Amino acid sequence: MGQILVGMGLKLDDVGGDIQIGDLDRARLLADLRDAGVPERQRNWLSLQQLESFDRILVARDLRTGRIEGAMLVQHRSIDGTPFLAVEAISGTPEARGQALVQRMLAWLLLRLDMMEQHPATILACTRNLSLCRVLRDVASGIGGARFYPERDDATIPMPLAAAAHRMARQVGHPHRFDATRQALRDPAASAAPDGPMLAMLDVRTVPQAALEDDARRLFRARLPRTAVRRATEDVVVRADAFKRRFDAIPAFAIPSGLQAMGSVYPIFGR
Repeated sequence: MGQILVGMGLKLDDVGGDIQIGDLDRARLLADLRDAGVPERQRNWLSLQQLESFDRILVARDLRTGRIEGAMLVQHRSIDGTPFLAVEAISGTPEARGQALVQRMLAWLLLRLDMMEQHPATILACTRNLSLCRVLRDVASGIGGARFYPERDDATIPMPLAAAAHRMARQVGHPHRFDATRQALRDPAASAAPDGPMLAMLDVRTVPQAALEDDARRLFRARLPRTAVRRATEDVVVRADAFKRRFDAIPAFAIPSGLQAMGSVYPIFGR
């Protein structure tokens, strides 16, 4: 399971699950994420982390170049013997592509929950990435029986859900950051996260395992928006002498009529 194809021309490395976290090239990770357009605040946070303090890191790489486009960092936590996952997602530009990538990584994580020790059933995002909060909310709406916190202001919030979320928030050390998430999610056009980390929780405790796997698999395979399919390829520079060598092999009498039929060739020769 070390190389999972996720679409968008990417593969997913399950580091810590199938590959040792210590084998990650930290400098390469940060450089690739910068080139992928990851915002500075996410990269600055990542540069301060000891990667070995995480239990699992999902790393998305370009299939052709091997360059890293995004990552999801996962820690196993527990409160009063109840396990949960604390996660952060790193994603770049364009926004639609970054959000689609985060959804694929989260869906993959959900598919692996029953294989983890103590089987965590809640995921708490402590994040500098607004896309992760949006994805948690969207995934919750796409899985029957799942719940998302913080709910919008006018929603009825079950006390057990809110209590569980705030207990986990205290455990990770940011008990008052749900309001920042709620405010950021009010604006569907917002692209920047507020100062400090945001908190959001996905709760799948009441979702039967078989149903959770079916829905997570569907989300993993969901049709991608056109803007998320692949990054723009690099410009290819073609040397003029390469065309000259090709035309040298064509009989002289055939060249004028050939060029007339191929008007698009003229710009190559400076017209």
